[in-house]
Amino acid sequence: GGEEGLRDKLSVDLHLTQDFPKTFLWTCLDDSTVPPSNTIRMSKAMEEKNLDYKLKLYPTGEHGCCLGTGTSAEGWINEMAEFMKEEES
Repeated sequence: GGEEGLRDKLSVDLHLTQDFPKTFLWTCLDDSTVPPSNTIRMSKAMEEKNLDYKLKLYPTGEHGCCLGTGTSAEGWINEMAEFMKEEES
């Protein structure tokens, strides 16, 4: 219900450049606040630009699950740390 032009200005996936930093994308598929499709769209945009990213989709955790304790997202922070330590390909 917002201004279409504002949405385009604020959509990071539409403004990626080759110097965009290495990125760990993750979402919980049961998130009822922010659609998981937003994260998936970002990963596709990064793939098209051949940018360094990793996408993790967790079945449970809802929105704002922090460390994901007790959900399928538990341990995401360790996966992110490992990914960030990897050499760029």
